[in-house]
Amino acid sequence: MRHILFFQKELNLFAKYRTFFSRVHRQLSALYEGIAADPADYNCFYFNRNRSRIAVCFFKLSKSKVLNAIANVYIAIIRGTPLIVQIFFFYFGLAELGISPYWCATLGLALHNSAYIAEIFRGSIQSINKGQLEAGRSLGMSTSLAMRRIVLPQAFRRALPPLGNQFIIGLKDSSLAAFISSSELFNVATTQGSRTFEEMTYLLIVAIYYLVLVLLFTLLVNKLEGKIARGDE
Repeated sequence: MRHILFFQKELNLFAKYRTFFSRVHRQLSALYEGIAADPADYNCFYFNRNRSRIAVCFFKLSKSKVLNAIANVYIAIIRGTPLIVQIFFFYFGLAELGISPYWCATLGLALHNSAYIAEIFRGSIQSINKGQLEAGRSLGMSTSLAMRRIVLPQAFRRALPPLGNQFIIGLKDSSLAAFISSSELFNVATTQGSRTFEEMTYLLIVAIYYLVLVLLFTLLVNKLEGKIARGDE
């Protein structure tokens, strides 16, 4: 009798799991819209435009008081205000011009992460011994050429770990676009959850989606770091 009861409990548990996963499978189709316009799109946009980040970095390193002041003010404002406030600022400021919530969120995320990436590059460049730049100039290179061929490659290697962390932070921060009605994954999940009264199921799917993306990117960064380390040996 005890074995029969145990077997019935196992069957009930299996039935519950089967029902849960079949429900998840049905609800995935409702999330495709959010997945299509979610973290990868936001991050590819503002991480592929590294020139602006490097420009802010060199503004910060510039001996020009004007350029230095512009970079300092920009970084101070971005780092001193919450990201959600910045996103709402662009949303209410640009929505009147007919710009979609997607692009308002993308612009807010881009400018927010630009400040942090500029600081990452600045710290990496300043960590390189100044003697290497002087050695390049002694070989007949201009300052810009020595910076491009000697300093920046080494600085990028040192910046890679914090850049990977910043990408992961930006990846998760993209969920804040839901608060301005952008059709991203978290917004679609909460909307569908309120309709079907299955919020936990949708939130679990979103959590797994973000977790898989973060783990994959972490693995990619670790492999890239290992490859660079082997090249230095």
